[in-house]
Amino acid sequence: MSLSTFLWSTVVCLTGLGAGHGDDDDVPPPRVVVRCHPDASIRGTEVQLRDLATVETDDPELTARLLQAGFGTRPAPGYARVLTRQDILLRLTREGLSMARLKITGADRIALRPAVTHVTTEQQAEVAESVLRGALREIEAQGDVEIELATGLHTLAVPPGRYSMDVTGRLSGPLSHSAAAVELQVRVDDEAYRVVRVPFRIRRYQQILVANRAIKKGEPLGLENLMMKRIESSVGASPWLTDLREVAGKVASNDLRQGQRMTLSSASSPAVIHRGDIVHLVSSSGRIRVTTRALALSDGAVDQRIQVRNLTANRVVQAVVHGQGLVVVPNAAVGRRR
Repeated sequence: MSLSTFLWSTVVCLTGLGAGHGDDDDVPPPRVVVRCHPDASIRGTEVQLRDLATVETDDPELTARLLQAGFGTRPAPGYARVLTRQDILLRLTREGLSMARLKITGADRIALRPAVTHVTTEQQAEVAESVLRGALREIEAQGDVEIELATGLHTLAVPPGRYSMDVTGRLSGPLSHSAAAVELQVRVDDEAYRVVRVPFRIRRYQQILVANRAIKKGEPLGLENLMMKRIESSVGASPWLTDLREVAGKVASNDLRQGQRMTLSSASSPAVIHRGDIVHLVSSSGRIRVTTRALALSDGAVDQRIQVRNLTANRVVQAVVHGQGLVVVPNAAVGRRR
């Protein structure tokens, strides 16, 4: 007989404990009766007496306290652990109970096995995407955004918990233009059990104006030759035009091919002076203002600089278009013709 077995037998003989042995009608019934189960499925992260046995006392508060007595962490998934009556006896005496008040019955050995539930990849993705969409809400108001998982997820085997098991998430670090990550936390009985980082790729899109056919320089721009197209946006400010109102009343500043994206340089105000027009050329020197006739050498819109030939002096000068038929040598103080 081993020493531990001998000691256990001695304890049983002295206290009247054990699996139905040593009972005597002259011994008063114990106040605490623990009935051990042959096996136990552990739902929480820690092993408690409530998993291993039923407890009967004449004190409800004592019963509640004993049921919460801990026996360490639960076995890992795929493993089992064994506890004995002696383990329970020694643990309960640490709770301040005398052995004379205890009676332990039922199974001599208790096999502990972890209960397991699964957090599927779909559940993880749903929580993570919800968190990321919330963070992107302000950006999505300015343009549409697509997100996709950057890596595969794996089903998580976790304890179902005694009371609850849930999965929460939060954004992990700042958003970049093309990437983000969400930190998922698995909580068992309101305590953190496991953390999983879920990375995402982000694609941002915008609607821009493009030419729906070839457009000649000077041709008016509008619904008849422009359309909206969805493109993936790049980092930084976009050079593309995104609203038809930006080209209202304007013409193509150069020849445009079909599908070409529109920028500010693609559109210009229509010319009010055309090459070959005879215009009034105004120049000033102090209080003296001189008006003469000139020949326009190129087309020009209001505020655009063009070259004209002064027909009186027969020389080419650069002037600013102030209106139809009127150009002004720079620094000349004269109002535009209405």
